[in-house]
Order: sequence, then C-alpha cells, then structure tokens
Amino acid sequence: MTPSSDILQLNADAIAGNPPPAVQLKGPEIAQWNETGQTADLTDLATKEGWDKTVAPELLPVMKPTGTWVAVPMNIHRINWTWASAKAMKQLGITEMPKTWAEFNADCDKAVAAGLICISHLSQDWTDATTFENVVYGMDIDLDRKAFVEGNVDALKSRPADERDDEIQRLRAKVGEITMSNELLLERCHRLEGNLPLPRRRPSE
Repeated sequence: MTPSSDILQLNADAIAGNPPPAVQLKGPEIAQWNETGQTADLTDLATKEGWDKTVAPELLPVMKPTGTWVAVPMNIHRINWTWASAKAMKQLGITEMPKTWAEFNADCDKAVAAGLICISHLSQDWTDATTFENVVYGMDIDLDRKAFVEGNVDALKSRPADERDDEIQRLRAKVGEITMSNELLLERCHRLEGNLPLPRRRPSE
C-alpha cells in the first residue's frame, strides 16, 4: 500500500530527529507506521489494563498489526451516519430516518419535489471518499472490509460496474448545494483568524 501523506510527514520528522511523542492515526496507517520500527511496545500497559478484554475484537488486528500492541483506540465512530433536518422531515411527512438506499432515494425525491435541498455536501476529498464508502458499506460489507479496512485497492479495481456505481450517480444528481470548496474553506479560516469579513459565494445563475 502506498504510504499516506501523514506517514510520509511522520517519516520526514523522524529522519529530521523530531519524531512526535504520540500521533493519532487510523486504520491501515497504524500498520504503515509500525513498519518503520518507530512505534512503542505497549504490551505491558495493555496487559496491566486488560485491553484485550475491553477493546472490540474487530479492532485488535488494527491496534496489533503484528501481534504486539502499538496503538490504542482514542475514539470509535462509524462513517455511515446521516444527519437530517427534523423541520424538513416534518414538512415532507417523513416520520423516521431511511434504513435502505431505496428509502433514502424516495425521501430525496420528496425533498427535491418540495423545492428543498436533498443533500448538502462539503466538497473535500475526504467527504467524497466517505460518501463513496457509505454506499459500498451499505451494499457490500465484504467489499467494504477488503477495500477500506484492509486497504486492498485491487478489490475495487477488479469488480465490474454495478448498482453501487448507479447509487453514486444518483447521489451526485441530488446534491443541491456544495457547501464550500477546499479553497473557500481555507480562505474563510484565514479570514476568521485575522478577524476579517467572510467572503460570500455568488448564487448559481
């Protein structure tokens, strides 16, 4: 697997003699950093505090990529979360969150028909990737584990186009508002730090 930008930066800092005392990484990045030989052995602490009994079994291979504790979960969260406007749901007569992509698409059609924004999306690489993973997760959990947990990119490249790709295209068509681009987001951060007025986006013609 190609090292992530975080791993490359960590290696650069370590070579420069300035390695961090601790770092927050996730998933395959832990194994990548462990391969450099610059992780600490946390086995004694893990044994003392009983991590093997308290940490979710699915996370043990991530925290122990070679059988030795080199990381510990700081928090656990999922990517398949959806937030919705209670006000909009009430207006549309939607009484509960959708449980399937078919229900989601039907609710989105109701929102669009009522002149509401179906999906408000922050246009960044990580949000685009997470949206794609959401679809894969909801349709093929085995592929999700291979591609996104184990980092097996070939699992995605070797498959034929199917309903997952169709769902991505449907989502793209329903994005009613790109909240802000990377560049605009950074500009707003800089302006806030300098107590400057925020720029405004012109509405689409």
